Formats: sequence, structure tokens, C-alpha cells
Amino acid sequence: MQGLPPAMIDLLYKTMLAIPAQRFVFSVLHFNHFLCHLLDPSDRTVSAAPPYPQEIRARCSQLVEDMTNLGIEPSPETQALLLLANKDDPKAVLADFEKLSNATRRAMPIWAFNLVLHIRIHDIDEPLTKRKLWEIYTHIGRSGQKPTLLTYELLLEGFGTRCKDEEAVRKLLPKLMASELTWRRETFAAALRANANCGAGDERWFNRLDAQMRKRRIHIDAPILNGIMRYHLNSDKPRAVIRSYLANTKRFEDLMVDGTPDETRKMLVEACAALPRSVKPDDAQGVRMEALETLVSLHDRFRQEDDDRTSASHSTSSSASASCDAALWDLLCVRAYLVLDDHEGAVNLYRTLVDRDATHPRVPSPLMLQTGAQLAASRADATVLETFVREVVERPDVLTVYYDPAVPVDDQEPLEDVLYEPVLVAWLDAGGDPDEVVAKLAELRAVEKRIAGELFPAAVKDEEAIR
Repeated sequence: MQGLPPAMIDLLYKTMLAIPAQRFVFSVLHFNHFLCHLLDPSDRTVSAAPPYPQEIRARCSQLVEDMTNLGIEPSPETQALLLLANKDDPKAVLADFEKLSNATRRAMPIWAFNLVLHIRIHDIDEPLTKRKLWEIYTHIGRSGQKPTLLTYELLLEGFGTRCKDEEAVRKLLPKLMASELTWRRETFAAALRANANCGAGDERWFNRLDAQMRKRRIHIDAPILNGIMRYHLNSDKPRAVIRSYLANTKRFEDLMVDGTPDETRKMLVEACAALPRSVKPDDAQGVRMEALETLVSLHDRFRQEDDDRTSASHSTSSSASASCDAALWDLLCVRAYLVLDDHEGAVNLYRTLVDRDATHPRVPSPLMLQTGAQLAASRADATVLETFVREVVERPDVLTVYYDPAVPVDDQEPLEDVLYEPVLVAWLDAGGDPDEVVAKLAELRAVEKRIAGELFPAAVKDEEAIR
């Protein structure tokens, strides 16, 4: 429906208010029509449109207030429209939805359920639970409303990609396939990703989806490609991951026109590192060399991509950045080199990162610290390990970031997962002496605690007072 402009709505509303009560009586339908013209309720406004301006929200509130003053009871559609008007406040929308009676929910239009699903999955900062998704899915079933493509896409993303509920995905895919809805690229992407993220994925469903895409000549985009790659990766087919990426980026030249996303790069690194494990032990060495060559080729490819994008953004005075965090990509490559037993390649790339950061000093990220710790421990040399921890970790600027000054120092282990656990694993994997690394880690921990205690003496004093 093409909505009337707000000024026209105001004029029409004032004209209707001026009609004597003997000749005209307002009903909930009139107010709902006004709200619909202001909000244009649809799947598009639920998922893609920006929040409504304050002026529109104020008009909606005034209309509902007038309706109440006239003694007109809001209908389920009215309640749904109010949820949509407040979509820029996700917590308020969910709270209001929870207050509605089951009878009201059952009479709401399908786009209102899509709104709640979209908020649950994308806009709320709390864990997504299968129970909440099942509640909404049950309400949709009881309402008698027919799910739209967006409904299925959101449910597949929630149950499959986020919650990894294989049972729910196996129920949804046949319903979607049997519906009369015409699939779009977003639908194929959601179905592929949901199937791939449930265990090792269902090969039959993957083949059916692949056949449907070919039949309908679907143009592959980044989300669809990521769904295909994720299926192959979770099915322990790392070579198929790399092959899918190379074949589709060659076939569809505009596939990565906006840059290769983080997720795609991560899966390619994981696939390279997993290649030797996918073949017989006798063939592993040759495949390891192949994996290293592929990793180097991909690293050079994406480094060039990032450099080109940086140059383009500078030449156009644009503040847009590449879609991928270049440092993250490099660190993932370092870790892949380690898995492929190329210590020299890992060290050289890591040093490049450290030198790059030296021009803009900053506190190392957890992944940077963890990767460096693995490198330092991968040769089971106590001197190398101690040098790394002393120079990189036991610095006041680093510990200030990782420690919480409000908590007693001895009650915190902020570097346990970031540093000490990776060191222990890498050391033992390298065949190092367990007693030696345990003693060295105890020594390094003691120094770390002493420095942290000097940085946060109030926390230490509070703890002593409690004792």
C-alpha cells in the first residue's frame, strides 16, 4: 500500500474530527488505517527500513491516545502497529509483546511476528534461546497466518545458525520447500547456513538446495557462498571449501566486489589447516605442502585486496574501511602456519604484524597475545617463552586493560585462556617437558600478579581488609 504523506493524514484526520457525531462515528478501523499509512507495515519495514522519525512516532502515540479517549478498544492490529512504531527500542517491543494476551497474539498479522523474531535474533543483547523461538513459532501456528519468506529466513537463522537445533531445522525445511513461496537469494542463504550449522549438515538437503539454485539460475552472493563453504567445512571436506570459493569467485566476478568478508576468510584458513587431516597419513606430507602454498596464495590475494581498498578509500576521501579486519586475517594465517608445522612462516608473519603495530603502539588484542604465546611455546624453549611474556605481556599498559581494578587481584585470572592455557598446549604438543613448563608458568604468573598488585593497590588492600 502506498501510504499517504503525514501532512495529508493530518488534514484528513482533522476533517473527520470536524464532522458532527450524528453523521460520523470513528471506529478502530479508521485509526488502524491512519497508523498503516504512517508506518507502512510490511516485511521490508520490519527488517530493512530505518527507525521511524520522532515525528511519526509522536503522531502514532497521539492517534492511539485519541482512540482511547473516544472509548475505542485497540485491536490486535493496533497493538501490532504500536510494536512496529517503537522498533527502534527493541527491549520495549519485546516487553510489550510479552504483556499481550494469547488471544491478541493469535490475531496479529504475520509481519508483527516477523518483527519480534527479527528483534530476538538481531537487535537484542541477550542470549537467543530455543524456547523463545519455539514460543513465537507456536503463536504463528495458532494464529493461522501463513509464514512469509522472511518468517522462514528468520526461523532458519535462529534455530539453525544461532541455536543449532537440528530438529527444528528438519521441520522447517520441508515446510518451506512445500510452500508456494518463490525463493529469493536470502532464502537459499538462510537454508544453506541452517543446514550446514546443524552437526555435519544433511547431504540430501544440501544437494536439494544446490539443485534448486541451479534450476532457478540463482546468482551466487557472499551469504550463499558462505553457506556452501560452511557445509563443506563442517562435513570435513576442506578441499571442497577452497574449490567452492575459487570456482564461484571466478564464475561470478562481482561476488566479492565489496571485499571478502571475515567469515569467508576464516573458513578458507581453517580449510587450509585441515587439508592434511583429510587424507591418509602417507599422503599428509604432500598435502601439507599444497596447503601451505594455497595459504600463501590466499594471504597474498587478500593482502592485495585490502591494500587496493585502502588506496581507493584514500583517493576518494572516504572513511569506509575494508570488510575484513586485516590484523585478524593475518593472525588466523599465523595460527594456520603453526598447525601446518611451518614455524618459520608463522614467526615471519607475526613479526610483520608486530612491526606494523610498532608505528601505532596499542595494547595487543586477546587473539594477538594468544597467537604470540603459541608461537613462543611451540619450540619448547623456556628462554623464548620468558622473553615473550616479559616484553609483551608483563607491561603496565597491557595489564591495566586486562585486569579489573574493582576486583581483588588474586581473585582474577584474566590471562588464563588468553596466555597460559595456549602456552601449555603448544609446549606439550612440541614435546616439551611438562614439569619445566609448569614451573616456568608459575614463575611468570607470580611476576604478573606482583605487577598487577602494584598497579591496583586498592584492590589488594581491600582483599587484606576482608581477610
